[in-house]
Amino acid sequence: MHKKRAVMLDTQYRMIAIAEKLASTKIEQKGIVILSPYNAQVSEIKEALKRKKLEQITVTTITKSQGSEWSYVIISTVCSLPSEKIVREPDGSWLSKHLGFVGDPNQINVGITRAKEGLCIIGDLELLSCGGSWRELLEHYKLHNAVTDADKITVCAN
Repeated sequence: MHKKRAVMLDTQYRMIAIAEKLASTKIEQKGIVILSPYNAQVSEIKEALKRKKLEQITVTTITKSQGSEWSYVIISTVCSLPSEKIVREPDGSWLSKHLGFVGDPNQINVGITRAKEGLCIIGDLELLSCGGSWRELLEHYKLHNAVTDADKITVCAN
């Protein structure tokens, strides 16, 4: 399997697992959204949720989500690289190649401002930290103990 495809599937698995945890509490499926920058990933996640009887969870692209709000937002950044391939002080072309529009401050803003109660961002912390906007945002979240491994995320019933 192609490495990028494996990363995308792993990301999808993690997002769906978190959505399942949320839906297993008193949170209505309609109050949950999964955002991805890519239409192909949106389609695959919708199919996976349908198989799990979670089709009322909204799945859409970050761009199409603009103007809407949900109680809980799960964002996929999809991009990932092995640590040895991450450049410590990248130039614009390197960032464009490896982060693409995921690193666009406007896209970041649209994604993170859709959540009313809870936000979960799934991504490669080391790679995202190369982009200025992501680095600032992640540092802010770290200061507030809001960064953890996706497998360690817990959901408490209200």
